[in-house]
Amino acid sequence: MAKIDRVEDLPEWFGLEKYRGCESFGAVEWLEQLDRRFWLLTGHPDFSAAKPDTEVDDWPRFQLDLWRAMTSQAAPSVRENPVASEGADDMRRALASPEGRPVKAVTVATLAMQRYRDGIAARDGGCCPRRLRRWEVIGDQLPAFDAYMDVAGMPISLDYYDPSRPHSAVIQVDMAATDAVLVAAFASWLKEQRMLETIDAASKRERLAYAKWHGYGLLPYLDLLIWAMETGNQIPHHVMAQAVGYCKGGDSFRKTVPKLADELMSSLAELEALAAIEAASEKLGA
Repeated sequence: MAKIDRVEDLPEWFGLEKYRGCESFGAVEWLEQLDRRFWLLTGHPDFSAAKPDTEVDDWPRFQLDLWRAMTSQAAPSVRENPVASEGADDMRRALASPEGRPVKAVTVATLAMQRYRDGIAARDGGCCPRRLRRWEVIGDQLPAFDAYMDVAGMPISLDYYDPSRPHSAVIQVDMAATDAVLVAAFASWLKEQRMLETIDAASKRERLAYAKWHGYGLLPYLDLLIWAMETGNQIPHHVMAQAVGYCKGGDSFRKTVPKLADELMSSLAELEALAAIEAASEKLGA
């Protein structure tokens, strides 16, 4: 492992001029670029929750070698053009569709897929038998009274059994109520649900402050981080801060940028929801 003591010792492919343009990124553009890095990072043992299907000696070492082999093939295109847009317009259209929004209708297909996911998760021990019984009760025209009472009060939620994708609540909306009443009622319901659930502090933010991410040097930081993990090199915070153009120094950088990157690379769900809202708003304003 080599320690990088000077910006001049960073790899030849790196240069801040390649990141011009991201100061004007909206949520959709940030989502596209972070998604490119997300898939480069998630196979690494420090980020991946994957477990081997069979017993493998020294699994972390095996996974690291596999990750490095895959990254060496996929990373060069990102390093060559780190802000290339290969599908932002398609992503924007998909996010603007009803299916891509954080608030949307529950369809028959939605519930059918939930029943299917519950069945798969149950076989892997990730779904309790009681959750499966609710589908039996729903599908039975004359369920046994005790079976009905056992699950009748269970809220319906859409669960993906994926740590990076939080569950979605299913609610009823009385369309006879006025908009003002519905907004107030939803705010009250949401406050109650947030209090009942243990949520990450990042999820409590109303909006991700992506306007600051360019100044943080978020994308160049992630690209150098991936390179350092791939090669086994170590880049001290003060060198990293200088390299990515973070002006407040290494100590401030250490407290800000790595934490933000870890939160985003653990889940892009919050940014995706924000991008969907912005894409829908753009569509309405077009």
